[in-house]
Amino acid sequence: MADDIQDLGTEERLTIRPNWASPNQIELTTSRDIVSFPSTVVDIFLFSELYKNKIKFKYLCEDKEVEYALIDFYNSRKGRLERFWIQGYKEEFILSQAISNTDTIINIHDNGFDLIYKGHERLYIELKNGDLITRKITNVAKVGTELQLTVTAITQDIAMSEVGVFGRIYLVRLDKDVLETVFNNSTIAEVELDFVEVVREYDI
Repeated sequence: MADDIQDLGTEERLTIRPNWASPNQIELTTSRDIVSFPSTVVDIFLFSELYKNKIKFKYLCEDKEVEYALIDFYNSRKGRLERFWIQGYKEEFILSQAISNTDTIINIHDNGFDLIYKGHERLYIELKNGDLITRKITNVAKVGTELQLTVTAITQDIAMSEVGVFGRIYLVRLDKDVLETVFNNSTIAEVELDFVEVVREYDI
């Protein structure tokens, strides 16, 4: 159960973790244009309702093995050559009830996710024991002060106390052909990478 990857297809997952001490960023962007002429109102033209996320992570490479692995991963995908999955490493959802084996509904505290849900989103639950569960969210319903996420069946019991991080997993490509590296000394380096979510490439 240590790598329960479902609904992710054959694309690779970047497993190197970003530096938790750095201000990692996930920003929602829209495809829009604002047009205004003198003495007229402002018009906003929305090109797409599939909003994408721009993501910036910093990685702390404490040895050359991790640094070379990250550089190899980058070199094989720069120029937006290949898409891959990355975990958001951000607590976006909080369970309001434990999950039972075969459950297809996940109950969470209302965080407004129903207002931006478009149907392509995936979630991941990383347990404190290292297990990783991923699912596609097929529906979101607001029930009182909670949200109910509909997913394919969860195949294990999950207590609220067992959850390490509960967030979203994104299908992305590299956003820049620049690898920003700061060498703190001969062995330790900080690497910054930019990603863009490819919302039109999800299997939706």
